[in-house]
Amino acid sequence: MKSFTLLYLGFLGIAIGVEIAAGALVAPIIFFPQKYLGEGVLTHFQSGILMTQVFLKMNILIGFVALYSIIYEVQVMMARKIMTFFH
Repeated sequence: MKSFTLLYLGFLGIAIGVEIAAGALVAPIIFFPQKYLGEGVLTHFQSGILMTQVFLKMNILIGFVALYSIIYEVQVMMARKIMTFFH
């Protein structure tokens, strides 16, 4: 059970890190490319399309972590029910 807990906490940490990286590091670069590449590179519409793709890729990871979280929480709940049943 400890290995499931470590995986669970690791996946949660990775998911939180990816969300922070997408919001704090990627978004400013995508929405303000003129700061790094000069004027007229991308419109805000094009930047939004790029950021949508980043979020769609991130969604795969978040979905996997959510599925693992549900499985983990159900296992913990069932283990607690069994423990309270026998005590």
